[in-house]
Amino acid sequence: MNFTLTAKPINETKFIQELTSTSTGALVEFKGIIRDINLGKQVETVTYEAYDEMVNHQAQSILENAKKTFDIQKIKAIHRTGTLKIGEIAIWVGVSAMHRKEAFHACEHVMNQFKKDLPIWKKEAYTDSESEWVRCSCSSQK
Repeated sequence: MNFTLTAKPINETKFIQELTSTSTGALVEFKGIIRDINLGKQVETVTYEAYDEMVNHQAQSILENAKKTFDIQKIKAIHRTGTLKIGEIAIWVGVSAMHRKEAFHACEHVMNQFKKDLPIWKKEAYTDSESEWVRCSCSSQK
């Protein structure tokens, strides 16, 4: 499977090794890292909740579509669930291809589709105010 949903910390080294070969001319990776400030608020932790079965199905479909759409060799993605600390990787996407342009475009496309289509919810805990869900229909943020 090219997509993994996990509660464990992400170690992208293993995935990078799986993506590379002697015919790989480009390897593009994206890391979504938990930051300590968002919209002017001091973030303490971030919690991700997911509808596992649907996320796995939709994510796999997005990755398969990217492989058909772009001239890439391999693609992998992993997303965390549970409570993450500042500096931890929340999502990692890696794409290998013969040429960088296709790898960049595929990686960007996958991230955009994940943000748009995956039922994964994000709740930020703040040091100076109440926790709130961000970028979801239950939030006032767009």
